[in-house]
Amino acid sequence: MYAIRPEGAFKKLALAAAVLAVFYSCSSAPQQQTEDKVERRNQAAQYVEFGNKYFAEAQYDQAMKFFQLALDYNQSVDNQEGIIKAYNSIGKVHSVLGDARSASEFFQRAFDLARRQNMNDLAIQSASNLGEIYLNQSKFQEALDRFQTALKQVSAGEESKDLAVLFHNIGSAYKGLGKYEDALRELNKAKAINLKRKEYAELANNYYQLASVFSKQGNYDEALKYTELALENDKKVENSVGIAKDLYAMGAILQKSGKLQAAHEMYQRSFMVYRAINFLPGMLNLLELLESTAGALKLEDELKLYRDTRGDLKKASELKK
Repeated sequence: MYAIRPEGAFKKLALAAAVLAVFYSCSSAPQQQTEDKVERRNQAAQYVEFGNKYFAEAQYDQAMKFFQLALDYNQSVDNQEGIIKAYNSIGKVHSVLGDARSASEFFQRAFDLARRQNMNDLAIQSASNLGEIYLNQSKFQEALDRFQTALKQVSAGEESKDLAVLFHNIGSAYKGLGKYEDALRELNKAKAINLKRKEYAELANNYYQLASVFSKQGNYDEALKYTELALENDKKVENSVGIAKDLYAMGAILQKSGKLQAAHEMYQRSFMVYRAINFLPGMLNLLELLESTAGALKLEDELKLYRDTRGDLKKASELKK
């Protein structure tokens, strides 16, 4: 029997440790990879939440940063569903900033990928977003055609949030075409789904558009009632941009019905919301309206204040460019 020299024992121990290390690293690698994948998906979902928060507050530059991060993280783990949602979110930012071409590009990517992956709900959502581009451009028949094509993909008996959005958009297209009864029918379909699902932000959009249809018909009492319902639901979800739009709409309806002082007060409230979230286009629009109503009400001091403030904001906006 031969004695093992110390250096030989050391080498054998080192070799055994290396073998064990390889064994354990191989057995734990898939688990680690799975954990990393889940972690990155969760991080992407968080970025979407942050993006949605900034989007609701009209901080579109910040929203875009987080939606882009969500896209990058989802792409890094090949999360197809997350990628489609990120494309749609990025498209929404481009759309609200008036970049229809970029918005269409991202919505089309989302639609094509959703179709390839047989993700029907996301395909409907993406097609609806594409149709909204036509709505924003007042191409109402083209929008309606796109929405009705998307509607064909809806499963029988479905009552999803995306279907409610689709009904809402179809109603908006009919409104643009002057087909008000058709518009009311489709908007009420959307409202029924959102009431059932307690989708308060979407419900606020339905009420706002219903108010717009009634206003077009000259039914200002009904229009005002639905605008108040829109405001109530936007407040439930603290949707600042929605609240500002609702107050503006109430002012416009009151002005049309000859209640100028009440309209002026609503425009003031709308302006204050836009100012609180530092949304320049909204502030400039409201200041112009406030100049008009202050002039009609002979509020000379206020008229000068609004005119000067609007001038200062326009200068500041030009300097930023």
